[in-house]
Amino acid sequence: MTLSDEVLAARKIRAERGLTSSAAQHKGPPEPEGVAPIVAYLCTEQASYINGRIFAAHGNEISLFSNPDLARTIHKKRTLDTG
Repeated sequence: MTLSDEVLAARKIRAERGLTSSAAQHKGPPEPEGVAPIVAYLCTEQASYINGRIFAAHGNEISLFSNPDLARTIHKKRTLDTG
């Protein structure tokens, strides 16, 4: 919820060099009062059914991302127990 002076300086440099989107430049870092409502809600009994979802909170806006699609799966090779 906080940004160090180094991170803020790096953001400024990226913006000056045109390496940051214009939307990101105007929004700035999320403020605690913009994030706190969704965090508080997720701690309530009414939100107990919410699991594995992705939210974004910024300013006066809270967004819910749709479920991601499965792109790849990796499996661990099983060894037979010859015990």
